[in-house]
Amino acid sequence: MKFYLIAASIFGLDEFVKRRAERRSADADRTVFHDKIILRNHHNKGICLNLFDRKQVFVTVVSALLTSAIGVRIFLLRKDEAQEVYKFGLSLALGGALSNTWDRIHRKYVVDYFSFNSKCSKFRDIVFNLSDLFLFAGAFLAVIGRKD
Repeated sequence: MKFYLIAASIFGLDEFVKRRAERRSADADRTVFHDKIILRNHHNKGICLNLFDRKQVFVTVVSALLTSAIGVRIFLLRKDEAQEVYKFGLSLALGGALSNTWDRIHRKYVVDYFSFNSKCSKFRDIVFNLSDLFLFAGAFLAVIGRKD
């Protein structure tokens, strides 16, 4: 149960931030955190870097299926105490996946709202949300924490 609460907390936090980001003007980028983070308002209709942005239904269905699979996997491992790091990683990924899938279903796009202020313009142009970071971190922890 605690892993679903972690996922729900991530969903709630990111949804809160996304709503605030949606209220900002789309052309009002500003830097914060000692000019390391650029706050933006970007709508991603596809997946990473707007890939498959013309196949929104496909992306939404795949996103919902993968999100469901993560939730089921956590449920199936609920009594396996040797897999705590793995389940924690899955819960972080589930929270991020839930938030982005929710966006795809209800908004028809994913709200992304920050970039890293890098000297590399290609990296600086990539816009993220907190869910993306939790997905990456969760996938990493799930990979290193899985015990077969």
